[in-house]
Amino acid sequence: MANRANALIAALTKNGFQVEDMMSSQVIAIAGTQRGGKGTLAAILATLSLALDSGLNTQYFTAGVDVYPFSCNLISALKYPEKDADGADKLVARDLLKFLKGLDGCEPYSHKNLLLVIDEAMRLLSLLEESDRTWAIQYLLSRFAKSGGTLIIVLHGSNLTSVVGKATAGLADTFKQSVNFIGCVAQSVSAGGLRKINVASGEYFKANPNNFAEPVSGGNLGMIPDWLKIELHPGNGQPDPARSLLKFFPELVQHHQPAVMPRGEKIAPDDAVNQLESIFSKPTQEIEFVEIEEELSISLADLEQILNIVTSAVATPVSFAAIRNSRKWGEEKPSVRYLRGALAQLIESKQLKGSEKLGFTAFSD
Repeated sequence: MANRANALIAALTKNGFQVEDMMSSQVIAIAGTQRGGKGTLAAILATLSLALDSGLNTQYFTAGVDVYPFSCNLISALKYPEKDADGADKLVARDLLKFLKGLDGCEPYSHKNLLLVIDEAMRLLSLLEESDRTWAIQYLLSRFAKSGGTLIIVLHGSNLTSVVGKATAGLADTFKQSVNFIGCVAQSVSAGGLRKINVASGEYFKANPNNFAEPVSGGNLGMIPDWLKIELHPGNGQPDPARSLLKFFPELVQHHQPAVMPRGEKIAPDDAVNQLESIFSKPTQEIEFVEIEEELSISLADLEQILNIVTSAVATPVSFAAIRNSRKWGEEKPSVRYLRGALAQLIESKQLKGSEKLGFTAFSD
């Protein structure tokens, strides 16, 4: 696999895509406009790094559920399927803060085998308390290198001040030179008729740390070649270099699915400790009897919607997460419990077949 990785890197370099220059620092900050290809580049660099060193400890934190299917220890909203989007992302942000605090407490250079990738970093950081957010960004951009690991962080903003505010006052110019800032831009393409969507241009450059949209002199890092744009993104149908790269490394493909919680288990609220302390501080406790929940009432319209989602999917089987997060639901997607009940009815009535683990398909007519 390492031989394949070296051959791919040589081919990319020959085409003007300077992968080695991008990984020339312990801290790589990928910044730019929305849909500019920041997450794509992070996935490419992480995949090539793991292909070169199969023993690499790749930790990947991201908001949301749209995750590239490469091998890593993933912490995303998929870990908390019982929560809504904001609640799940907040728990991921908490996990990230806990992970960074653990690194900060370790011996210097004790994590030389670590590759830490933080996608949607601005989303996660915005969910932390201000003091924690300031601590996290300053740790990542000033002290993380002492851990011995490599950091790939995706930032959405025009400069460091827009990322962390006045807290950047302590980040001197000498420090900024130690971080490899990579910029990228989006381009508008036709989505049919008069409609346009923004997609990644595939072009990258070494960015000025004071203005991420501005390349430094001689900082062109090249463009992703066409031969790495064969696979299409399942969401927008546009060329997907990260998924295309995985075709060369099938052993690194890892399809990330929502975590399955044991029946009856619930995620403890953030203030669970305080609640327990208040309970035990009371002199007496009344016994509460919890009624068994009534059987779910599934609407026929929702059953038809699920069948529509599955039968109109580009590829089958369709995962539980894809059904629940389908845009066809509009503003309010069904709860995990409700969707499981609906799928169970459709399977029982022989309209669907499959499972949460394997995905779902419709029975042939």
